[in-house]
Amino acid sequence: MSRLGVLVTRRFVERVHRADRVVEARRAVELPFPPTPGMLLTFGDGSGECVVSKVRLRVEPPARLGILPIEVELIACQESAAGLEAAPAAGCQSEASHAPSRSPGTP
Repeated sequence: MSRLGVLVTRRFVERVHRADRVVEARRAVELPFPPTPGMLLTFGDGSGECVVSKVRLRVEPPARLGILPIEVELIACQESAAGLEAAPAAGCQSEASHAPSRSPGTP
């Protein structure tokens, strides 16, 4: 059975100085089939689980005739900061935080 290389981007929300910020942690995994939004991905290494929010496919021009490189990125729903501690130990690489997230219902 062929396997698909997927870059998983997990988004953790943590509270810093009374403001929420999102920290992204990325790692490469192999899946037996393409992920779809709503799918629950459970990591067997104990680093938790995440829900697929969206899937990004990036298609590059062919390097050679008949070969079309494809990049697949799975973007997870936001998770609590509690899971952020286990992510680096499981091989995730964290990235600097982004702009503060908004609470549900705020414009």
